[in-house]
Formats: sequence, C-alpha cells, structure tokens
Amino acid sequence: MSKILKLVWEVAGPVMGTDLLVSFRSLEQKFRPEFLEATAAGRPKAEKLLRSPEFFSALQNKSGQTGFLESPAGLSEWDWHLVVFFEKEGGLLFSALKASPLESAKQLRLAVGLSALVQSLSRWQVLESEMKLHQRRLEKLAAFQKQLFSVFKETDLSEQIVARGSELLNAVAGALLFFSGEKRLKIAAQTGKFGPVPFEQAAASGLLEKLLAKRQPLVFNGTETRPELADFPKPLLLVPLVRGEEVEGALVFQHLPADPFTPTDLELAILFVQAAQQALANARNFEHLENAHRSLSVAQDRLLQSERLVALKEMAGGIAHDFNNVLGTIMGRVQLLLAWPTDERTARGLKQVEASAQEAARTVARLQEFTRDRDEGSPEPVDLLSVAREAVELTRPHWRDRIASSGGPVELELDLKPTAPVLGRFSELVDVVSNLIANAADALPNGGKIWVTTSQKEGEVSLSVRDNGTGMSPEVKSKIFFPFFTTKGKRGTGLGLSVAYGVVTRHRGEITVQSEEGKGSVFTLSFPASTPVPKKSEPAKSPLKKVGELSILVVDDDENIRNVLSEMLDFMGHKVASARDGSEAFGFLDRATYDLVITDLGMPGISGWEVARRVKEKNPKTPVMLVSGWGAQIDPARVREAGIDLVLNKPFHLDDVRRSISEVLSRTVAKTAAR
Repeated sequence: MSKILKLVWEVAGPVMGTDLLVSFRSLEQKFRPEFLEATAAGRPKAEKLLRSPEFFSALQNKSGQTGFLESPAGLSEWDWHLVVFFEKEGGLLFSALKASPLESAKQLRLAVGLSALVQSLSRWQVLESEMKLHQRRLEKLAAFQKQLFSVFKETDLSEQIVARGSELLNAVAGALLFFSGEKRLKIAAQTGKFGPVPFEQAAASGLLEKLLAKRQPLVFNGTETRPELADFPKPLLLVPLVRGEEVEGALVFQHLPADPFTPTDLELAILFVQAAQQALANARNFEHLENAHRSLSVAQDRLLQSERLVALKEMAGGIAHDFNNVLGTIMGRVQLLLAWPTDERTARGLKQVEASAQEAARTVARLQEFTRDRDEGSPEPVDLLSVAREAVELTRPHWRDRIASSGGPVELELDLKPTAPVLGRFSELVDVVSNLIANAADALPNGGKIWVTTSQKEGEVSLSVRDNGTGMSPEVKSKIFFPFFTTKGKRGTGLGLSVAYGVVTRHRGEITVQSEEGKGSVFTLSFPASTPVPKKSEPAKSPLKKVGELSILVVDDDENIRNVLSEMLDFMGHKVASARDGSEAFGFLDRATYDLVITDLGMPGISGWEVARRVKEKNPKTPVMLVSGWGAQIDPARVREAGIDLVLNKPFHLDDVRRSISEVLSRTVAKTAAR
C-alpha cells in the first residue's frame, strides 16, 4: 500500500498542486493516519496538522462525504483540504498551503479518480498477496501430505496429523477424535490448549456428535447465538472424517479470538482432512499387512518348531528304546546276582549298580514322556483352577522360602477365572504347571513377581504363568522344548519343558511362550474346552493267580535281554525255551505247546506283532506278553488287535516279571470263565 501511495504522490502531487498527502483509516471509531508524504515547506506544518485533535474531529464529522474540508481554527496556514473516502472506513486527504488553493472541480475529480485507482491497486495487491499465501499453504499441504504418507503406525500418524494440521491453519490448538464403541468421541491426539474451557469438557456435552451427524464441515467464529455453543472454544473449525457411509471421527482446530477462520481456511482444512484420511487408511492397511506377516512368521516358526520336535521325538524314542535294552540287561543281571548268596561287600556294590541303573531308567522314563503321543486309559474332566492351586501349593517352598533366602522376595499372584474343564489327567497337568512356576522362580534371582492366571475364550481355555524376571534371548527361546537343553547348568536335566510339551500335546493342547531379555516370560497352556462327562466305573480286578511251573517261550533278538529274562524265569522255577528271532519262534510254536509266550516287539524280519498273531491262531487261550523298550509309544489299540494280553516295559525288575506273569494268567482265567 505504501508503494502505491508514494507513486500517487510522485505522479499526482504536482498536478494537484498539493503539499501534503495522508492516508487514514478508522481505528476504535477514530481516524488515525497510516501514510504521510509532504513537501519540504509543508512537512513541519503537516506534523502540526496531524497532531491536532480538532482537525481529526472535523475529519470524523465529515466521514463518508467526499469533498473540500475547512481548516479548524489555529491552522490558518492550511486553507485548502480535499478528502476522499474509501468504500470501507478510511480514505485519502490532500492538503495545500495558502499559496496553492484546492478548490476546483477538476481537482476534486482528479482526487476521486486517484482514490479509485488506489483502491483498485490495493485490492489487486491484497489479492496477489492472498494468492501467494494460498500457494505457499498449498505447497505446505503437499509437503505435509508426503510426510503423513511416510508414517505407518496409526498412533504416531494421529499425532502428526494434528501437529501438521495446526501448523497449516495457524491454529493455536488442534485435536483428532474417533468414535468409540459407545458411539462417543474420544481424543486420539491433541496439540496446544483449547479455551476458554478444556476441549474434553466442551466435548463431553455430546453436542459434537450431533453436529457431526450432518457430515458437513462447520466453522464457529464466535458470532453464533446458540446457547449450547456458549462454552465451546471459538473460533472453531470442525471437519468430519467420513469413511463410506459412516462418520468415524473429526479434526478440530481453534484460532485466537481475534483471528476468525476464513473460507480459504475451510477449503484448506477439507483438503488436509482428505489427505489425512488417505494416510490413515494407508497406515491401517500397513499395520494389517504387518500383523498378517507377523502371524504368518509365527505360524511358520511354530511349524518349524513342531517339525523339529517331531524329529526329536522320533530320535529320543529310539535312544530311549536302546537305553532300556541296555539297562534291562544291567538290572536283570544285578538282580540275579543279588538273588544268590554273596559276601556283603559284593552285595553293596551290586546294589549301588542297581541304584544307578534305576536312576538312569527314571531319566529314560521322563524322556519317554516327551515322546509319548497318547494317553493310556480314559481321560477325565480336569478343573484348571484346581490344577493351578495345587501347583502353587506344591511349589511354595521353591518360590517362597528358597528364593526369598537367596535373593529378593518373590510374590505370587493368582487371577483364576472360572473355565470349562479339560479332558486329561490331573496329576500330569499339575506337574506341567509346577514346572513352569519353578522355572519362573528360577528366573527371579533378585526377587520379583509371578502371575498365574486362567481364562476362557469361546471354546478354548487357557492357563498362563508369567514372571518379570530375566527373560530369554531368541536363540534360547527357540530351543527350550528340546530334550536335555537347559540354562541351569548341573541343576537342570533339560527335560522339564520337553515333558511339559509332550503332556500338553497329548491333551490336544498347545504351549506357547513369549519372552524378552530383561522383561520376563509368559508361558501359556491352551486346551479345547470340554463338557463334564460321567466317570466310568472301573471293572473289579481279578485276584492274582498263584503260579506253578510253566512252559514259557522267550523271543528276543537282543541276546543279553533274552539270556537275562530266560535265567530269571528259570530262577522262578519255570521251563524256558528261547528263540533269537520271529522265524525261530515259529519253529518252536510248530513243534510244541507253551503256557506263555514272552516276545520282544522290534525284531528283524518277523516282528513281535506277527509272533503274537501266530500264537493266537494256534491257540487263542495261550497268553502273550510283550516286552519292549518303546514304553508308552506303543499304540494300545494295536496291542489289543494283535491279541497281546500284557505289556512289560524295559528295564524290568525280577519282581516285575513275577507280578506280570501272575497278572496275565489271572486275566486269561477270567476271560475263559466269562466265555
């Protein structure tokens, strides 16, 4: 504006014959000068003129009336004044000294024309300035849009949207709101401070929800007379976030009271909201894909872990079988030697060998728990709450007394919500949870807290054991279910979690773990929910038959086991024949009749299954007993199908053999009587 007025002064001043040019506008209902240009002769007198309240009072009285103005008293050196008012309050004042009169109609027309030119140029300048400002804001909008599309986490993006939107609109405060499940608006992100009352308080009235129902952007600049808007922050701009047919939220901005929102602000806000919604949709899609990829990775890891564990189960089963054969020979030989008179020193040594072999047998039995795929017998409904309480009581000395004495105190918290029962074995599940609690306590060397919780979601019940201890590295976490893997050194066997995995799998469940170093671990057992089933009454057991001398055929390809078992039977007073494989056993069966056949399972050529079938084909009443190092890995259904009457697991004790013979004969007698 000043450049335009200087141009008017330079070009039109000499033509008008004026010594002074003043532009003015109304401030607080009084005219105040904005621009001043004067000749050298007129400058000192101009300052006196502009300091004169009487002059501006006279100017105020002539407001809106273009024409000549008489000088007030005391300003006689200025006899000539010509004032031209703009459309809005304000205008131009031309003044001349006595020597240069301003009184002609030509001068008046020229002044009016100059005023119109000044207004036109001023409007053009304002328009140009607004266009440049709008261009800068559009450029800023494009830059902000690029920034928003580089943020892929919705919570971070929400904060960016509010911050960038407030900057774009020069807002003192901004907020992003989304509808909650109760159809009420909740603030997702906010910047600045709304006034005169906190925005949360203003939004709590529920009026925003009603306004957004119209799905139209709204501006409240403080001129509204609606009483419900009295406490709302103003000036306020509100733009709904519309997705499909639904309003999912809104963006809200506030200006200072003296800075109302303009139509250009509203247009810019609408464009920004469109970009923000696209960025939000992009972030949500990215998070969805990221979650899907994470789920796929977890599924792949679980599949790989499952395949590794299956391979390990097969390998462990084979190792357990071979160890059982070796242990069977050792224990059998020791028991036979102990059965004969011997000196005290030799007897003591043999008992130490026997104790060591039994300890090894218990370790192999635990390894077989990992390899066992099915339950023996009928499962029963098990209450997980009772399992949790029992496990807590069993492990109390471990996590309370021992840990508290060696480190900081350990606190255990139960959060047990009622669940449907699980079909399985109570004792096995108690062992699993006890192991998890003991491991959690071991992970708290300096004290801490353990949480045991139960829950149910639809058809799945869960039990979790969580601690805030040392946690695990990804490498350790990937190996924890492997047999003999331990982080406890000599204190651990490395079989606890392997056995737990086997037990949970047999219960048709799943065991998962979440862990991070320094933050603790969460082990979760998940099982299909079941309905309570009536407990079946078990048939009464037949009394054990007193056994006399029997004719027994022993079949085993392992010479050591075959000889030990034969000598045990001979020691018991039985007549024994032994075959080194199934083919030789068939020859014995063709040539003679036996009171009992004891056969190994896994033999080259003809297996124990085929030997059992041949015995039953010849005489269904002849009992067959299977001895095997495979333990519970043998399928009970296949045992019944082959006609096998009893399974004796290796390694066995002399008393086990005696008891098994009596039991199998008692069963045979009971079956015969039933027929």
